[in-house]
Amino acid sequence: MTEIDKVIKANLSDASKATYSAMYKRLVDILGNEILKTSNTEIIKKIKQVDASPNSIDGLIKIAIIVKKAHKKATKTLDKFKSNYQATIEKFNDEKKEELSKDILKPQDLHDYLDMLKNMNGKEIDYIINYLIIHFNTRNKDLDLKIVNRKADINDVDNFLYINKKTKKVQYIRNKYKTAKTYGKKVDEIDNADFYNKIKDMKLGRLINVAPSGFSKTVQRMTLNGVGSGMYFKIISSVAKPKELKSLSKNRGTSVDTIVENYVV
Repeated sequence: MTEIDKVIKANLSDASKATYSAMYKRLVDILGNEILKTSNTEIIKKIKQVDASPNSIDGLIKIAIIVKKAHKKATKTLDKFKSNYQATIEKFNDEKKEELSKDILKPQDLHDYLDMLKNMNGKEIDYIINYLIIHFNTRNKDLDLKIVNRKADINDVDNFLYINKKTKKVQYIRNKYKTAKTYGKKVDEIDNADFYNKIKDMKLGRLINVAPSGFSKTVQRMTLNGVGSGMYFKIISSVAKPKELKSLSKNRGTSVDTIVENYVV
């Protein structure tokens, strides 16, 4: 019995068995030895030398861990390496997703997605987030905000959506965003019945109540195809006319030159 047999004989689908066998064969070829006969440090060293996509590298790490664990061998070093490598995988996948979306998605797709969210129950937060990104060209930091219905709850530090039930309008107040020191406090009025109806009965307090470390990923998951707020801005600015670029500049808090240099494709 070979070291991989203990893995392959487990309760796996035929597809998983084929995948594991292929990954195992490739890793053994790279190592020049069996996995159990190679130290974890040496496995990591050899894998780092492989010229392949981050997802392929992750597969090699995974099969090494699976085989070692199947034979009750220590994997702490491999586990740590795999955990640390996740950032590389996420960056690679985000870049591929952005590259693909840049060629496929158009501003109308973003508006169509917003309309779809408007008509879905339980997607109030997603709708609000997408509305703000599309109409105010925000970064993620601008979306870290609180919903309030009293002016007394507004300060000069945080971001807010202030619900005015008398006027049936909403004020979007931004004190905390990337370029706030340069462009100062931003206050915009949202006079939109759909937006007001979505937010008027929502729970007061933080719109997205997650740990700071998970905030950006949470926002990204709410966007169309998970492309994120930066990609939304690139899609919108790429087709903007000169006068529209000035509006984008004002909304985002950045210069027209910066938009042209970094976002217009």
